[in-house]
Amino acid sequence: MEIKSCITFSVSAYSNLSFTWDPWCGGSSIADYLHNQNSLSIIPSISHWNISQFIRGTSWDLPNGLDDCLVSLINSVTIDEQQENHCWKDKQNLKFSDFNSHFYATLPLVNWYKYIWHKKSAIRYSVYAWMAFRGGLKTTDVLAVRGIIVPNTCCFCNTEKETISHLFFECHYTFGIAIALLPWMHRMFMRPNIHQLYDTIWEQGFPTNTRNYYLLIASSMVYFVWRARNDRLFGGIIDCKATTIAKIRKAISIKTHGWKI
Repeated sequence: MEIKSCITFSVSAYSNLSFTWDPWCGGSSIADYLHNQNSLSIIPSISHWNISQFIRGTSWDLPNGLDDCLVSLINSVTIDEQQENHCWKDKQNLKFSDFNSHFYATLPLVNWYKYIWHKKSAIRYSVYAWMAFRGGLKTTDVLAVRGIIVPNTCCFCNTEKETISHLFFECHYTFGIAIALLPWMHRMFMRPNIHQLYDTIWEQGFPTNTRNYYLLIASSMVYFVWRARNDRLFGGIIDCKATTIAKIRKAISIKTHGWKI
């Protein structure tokens, strides 16, 4: 129902559109019209027919039993003598991005989407980065808002309270990972939060492939830091910083094999 207004159907003598169910008649289907007129009893007799079965040459050849208003509405639909064309918002040569843009059209645009969903992104890592930006990861401050009180000390530094900003990447443990994987980070006077870290990648002026490479690293850092955090809290596994860095480097090496950076 939500996309009917976006689709335009043309009709030809060879059309295989459903006469009853497809919205080819002024943007609506014949079934919609019959439903509104309380004339559903007609549907069984025509439900399995295609449009082409109601066209003779360049004219409509309609069955008996349709009311005058419906006949008039159908006759107002032009029969295309050429091959039928179906358009999405008056556009014939479609790309997936056309449908994707319509699906998300009602949502607010955020300035960090380009950091997460770039051309070379990996869904496994991008989902966790997206949740971090959205406050979707269950850090202790997020749980507290929901009325769930748990020990709130960062499991990496054991001094500061665990928040999204602290975990990514104000904590000395996670900031050390960022320094090891993003060469320019050691020049920063203050430890960045997640927004600032991604901003620094964008501001370096890298070529697109190189920039996507570092954006992928950033998202993988979020993923592996979150895993390391959960391993410590719930699995009794305590990886040192070097181990976490090695895991990220291995994952990035596998993902970017064959890239031109």
